[in-house]
Amino acid sequence: MFYSIYAESTPNPEVMKFVSNRMLADKSLEFLNPSEAKKIPMIQKIFSLPFVESIFLSSNFISIKKTSNLEWGEIILELRNFITKILNEDDIQNYTEDIELIKENKVSDTKEINSEKKSFSLSKFAVCSQKNINFPTRELVLLYFFQIIDVLKN
Repeated sequence: MFYSIYAESTPNPEVMKFVSNRMLADKSLEFLNPSEAKKIPMIQKIFSLPFVESIFLSSNFISIKKTSNLEWGEIILELRNFITKILNEDDIQNYTEDIELIKENKVSDTKEINSEKKSFSLSKFAVCSQKNINFPTRELVLLYFFQIIDVLKN
């Protein structure tokens, strides 16, 4: 059975999610440029398109952030067909199988709340201190923000 892809909008109007009928990866990775995708030729091929700004690869989808000079309506069909073609040229595979993730804890903090010590990592919030927060980092930051709020409430 081959890959089939459908497009799905996201809260960010510059990002479109291309969902596969098969698993693509066992890790979630963000690529801000083609050089970061050295081990995944499929991602490098997508970066060959002039309007691709960044790519997020996850379990069964690829999210693509486009440049702001084009509308999705102008490119979505061709992009969906392009991704489908690239995926079907290869055997069905786990594209992140040979990639090892390096964990970085840039900032950590311990808070004392209600006389109990509760530890939580603010490493994801270190990303916020950068001037350019990339997609889907914004969504991750919000997720971690609400998790920290829950910890503070308890």
